[in-house]
Amino acid sequence: MQWQEPRVACLSEIREAYRSGKAISQDFRFQSAAVYAFAFPSLGLIKVGISNDVDARLVQIEKQENATGELVWSAPGNRQFEMKLHRLFRPWRVRGEWFSDCAAIREHLTSLTRAGAR
Repeated sequence: MQWQEPRVACLSEIREAYRSGKAISQDFRFQSAAVYAFAFPSLGLIKVGISNDVDARLVQIEKQENATGELVWSAPGNRQFEMKLHRLFRPWRVRGEWFSDCAAIREHLTSLTRAGAR
């Protein structure tokens, strides 16, 4: 059997995996990553995401949104943990990975910190 280059998932497969909470083929990008929550008070929003460099990611998003943000929570994690938080915070979703900055989300993030992140 000849070696074959691994097949890269197409966009529709990635979207379906994201919606169903399955592993996404690009997870290897985040092997030593952190899941984070950034608050943007002027926007009234919290962004939940994953990055290998949380500080650099905050700077990048601040430039994109033209707003000042702050790290309110982070923990070592993978894409599945990030997606778990997205599903948990679904009632407060504004768009994509952005959620209303509300007491319920902040309380849950605080409880994750007390519970050791998972």
